[in-house]
Formats: sequence, structure tokens, C-alpha cells
Amino acid sequence: METYAYFRLPEQDKATLITQNGGPLVTLSSIDELDGRTGFVFSPFAPSVSQPIVLIRPDTYKSVPINEQPSAPEYVTVAPLTSKENEFSAYTADFNRFHHQLANGYLSKVVLARVSTLITSAKLSPYTLFCRACKMYPHLFVALVSTPLTGTWIVATPELLLSANETECTTMALAGTMKASDHNNGTEWTDKEYQEQKFVSLYINSVIRPIAEDVKEEGPDTMTAADLVHLRTKFSFKMKSEYKVVDALSSLHPTPAVCGLPKNTAQKFILESEHSPRKYYSGFLGPWGVKSSTSLYVSLRCMHINNRILDLYAGGGLLKQSMLKKEWDETEAKLNTMKKLLHV
Repeated sequence: METYAYFRLPEQDKATLITQNGGPLVTLSSIDELDGRTGFVFSPFAPSVSQPIVLIRPDTYKSVPINEQPSAPEYVTVAPLTSKENEFSAYTADFNRFHHQLANGYLSKVVLARVSTLITSAKLSPYTLFCRACKMYPHLFVALVSTPLTGTWIVATPELLLSANETECTTMALAGTMKASDHNNGTEWTDKEYQEQKFVSLYINSVIRPIAEDVKEEGPDTMTAADLVHLRTKFSFKMKSEYKVVDALSSLHPTPAVCGLPKNTAQKFILESEHSPRKYYSGFLGPWGVKSSTSLYVSLRCMHINNRILDLYAGGGLLKQSMLKKEWDETEAKLNTMKKLLHV
């Protein structure tokens, strides 16, 4: 399997291709090990021996046009490997277990993820799916990453984790979700969604301000991401002289938008309790220090491609007042971001 990454930044009309031309893949056990390195980074939710942080060496770095391959099948038949009833049953069991932690005060917020597995009638070109995602989702960060260790993944995500250049860093708090059609028809944000957003914003403030200066906060506003809208607060800052960008990254990930609060307790509970392992879903990816800039995004709206088997990932933030059906419906809407690439 080749080692490469295609990525398209939001609002751009061209993509970038990074390839590693042979040699061992760099694997890291912690974010701190990124210090002094450059390349395309692909990190899981929680690094482990089987799912380490990988860094693709930028032997080739070039701008490429976004052209869907006409030879690829335009439509495929897609069938679930697990019935919707069984998926909902597994999600319900997880929801009850997670909600128990909230109801009893062990956690104030926790994010519950799920996996939906599909099988296609024909093998699809990952590059074709990447190009479709670029065209369908111009406002999102879109990436196609493939390595022998991680396999092949497509991501179309609205959430910036950290961007940095020689003068400034930026990040965002993205939490609270509803369908764009509901928002356009006048549905208001609820207290639950504003509370989700507040948790993430307060967390970012708490970890950034000790290591940064000139911190500016803007929001929350409403951000459109495909067929969904989210509450977003933007932050910009400069690193204090005694700190590095890697310190900000290590402090930020995982944010409460993909994990929970308290952070360490929530992450441990998720790893022990979720029905399906997250792998690289809700980690982060993007160019790290390449050409003196960094653009890392949270790996949301993900699809792992293994020949004709497709694992689609989605999740949502739970609070004490969360309701099962509404949270399930939110994950269904998020899964549609990837399903639309298959014309289903």
C-alpha cells in the first residue's frame, strides 16, 4: 500500500498531495514527539501500539487539480452489514451507560460515538470519493489518507483544531448541532446546545491562556457544515516565548467537543465503554510544520475504506438532559455526510 495524503483546505479550489517515497513510516506514541518534525500527521483519538500517531514524510508536496475519475463507477449498491435495529440497540446500550455517568455527576459532558458498516457492490476509487467530497463540501476540510499501518480514510470535517504560522495561531470551539433545514426554518438553539458550546469554549480558554498571549475570542456564531449547522467560537493567539505550538496542540487534544469533562476521566471511560473502537475517528490530521505552516483538523465525518467494506463514524455530545432519540438522529444526520458520497 502506498503512503500518501490528499487534502483540500476550506474554500480552496485545488488540493495538495503529499507522498512518502519509500522508507519506514514514522510512528509516534505522543503528541509531544511531533516537536521538531514536519509532515502530514494523522493521529487517533488516543494513541496506542495498534493505532499510533503517524507522520507522512513530505518527499513530494504539490498542488493538484480536483478531478473526479470518470472511469470509476458512478453509482454502487450499498447495503448495511448490521441491521438498523441492531445498530440502534447497541447505541441504546451505550447511551444508557454513558448517561448514567452524567446523571450521577461523574461526568459533566461526554461524547458518544458509533460506527455504521456498509458493503458496496463494487470497489470504489478512494480518490474519486475524495474529489466528490471536495465538490460537495466546499466549506469543509477534506482529506484522503492512506498508509500501510492506518489503512485508507476519507474525512470531511468542519472543525479546526489548530492552525499556526510564524505570527499567529487559531483554533475553534465547535459544539452544538442541528440540521441546516431546521435552522433555516427558524428553529432556535436550545440551552443544551449552548451549554455544550460553553463547555468547549471554557476548556479552550483554560488551556490556552497560560501558554499564550494576545488571546482574542469571537462568537459564538452559527457555522454551516454540509447539511448541518454548529455553534462556533473562534480563538486567535500568539504563543508565549517559552512555549511552542506543540504545547498548544498537546493541551487542546482531545477537546470536550470529541471527549468530555473532566477530560481524563471522560477519555478513560470512552475507551473502556464505547461499543466500537474509534481508531482514527475524533483524532486529528493535517500538514504539520510543512512550508512553515500548520493546519490541523479534528477527524470528524470519517469513513474507513477496506476494499468494499466501509466503516462510517459519527458522534455527539451528551449532557444530563440529553434524550436518546434526538442524539441518535443527530448521529444519523452526521453519517449522511459520508453516505452522500456513495449516492445513498
